[in-house]
Amino acid sequence: MAEQYPSQSFYTHETMLYARENPHVIIRSNKLPLVLRSPILDDAAALLKIFSDPGNLEHDESAGGLDTPEAIQKTIIEWVAFTSPLTHMSLVVEAEGKAIGAGGFGWIGAMKDGSDGRVGDAGIMLNPEARGKGYAYEAMRMTIDHALRVLQLKEVTISMTKANSAMRGLMDKKFDFSPIEFQGDHGMELQYSIKKDEWLSRLHL
Repeated sequence: MAEQYPSQSFYTHETMLYARENPHVIIRSNKLPLVLRSPILDDAAALLKIFSDPGNLEHDESAGGLDTPEAIQKTIIEWVAFTSPLTHMSLVVEAEGKAIGAGGFGWIGAMKDGSDGRVGDAGIMLNPEARGKGYAYEAMRMTIDHALRVLQLKEVTISMTKANSAMRGLMDKKFDFSPIEFQGDHGMELQYSIKKDEWLSRLHL
């Protein structure tokens, strides 16, 4: 069962989305040597490696086409162009000073049921050698909590193909949420929906 945890003290953050100079987001874990942060151009080589690794792309086509230095540099510039209202917040996942993956929100928009508030679709992609160390869970719970508390999103969704057993295990076993199943563009897909009130009532350690 989900554990009770009334505050977001498992991380600290610096959220400067609309700073005149150097707009950025930095979210630091208080448990692991893990940071989620806005990318810089010096991340280009690491991101190219991440998005070109077959192990990362097996069940996730979101990085399709990001296989050249030019495409990566364009993506970095787009990632730090924060709009108002916010339409994305993609971040580099860094552990022990090394970029090991990407996460955050590839899409943020209006609630699909027409109600007030905004929803973001979150994800995480880690290099194979960085898996099994608790980084994915820690990165996802920081991402979700920051979005609901700091960005004031009303809902967070996490979508994946049904064949993505690693991501399914993370959501089913670690977060204890249940998905809806539907026929998507890439076969059978799953979507987990996390509402703000539900998350705040049963946070995970």
